[in-house]
Amino acid sequence: MPAIPELVRADGTYPTIPLEKDVVVLKVIQSGVNSLSDFPSIEEGLEANLKHMESLADQACTTGKKPDFLLFHEFP
Repeated sequence: MPAIPELVRADGTYPTIPLEKDVVVLKVIQSGVNSLSDFPSIEEGLEANLKHMESLADQACTTGKKPDFLLFHEFP
């Protein structure tokens, strides 16, 4: 039977590797949404909301420092 790899040592430490960078830029996008029932069809509502989120992501990526991560609220 093969040995089970040790993921965490008895002292609580574990193997690590250096990070790619020491500092990351995180941007949080919080916005309102349009109810799908406000559109002629669900498809049109989804497309409009997607375009809105893409616009906000574009703004986050072209304003200030370039982000490594974008975080959206739970709705998208």
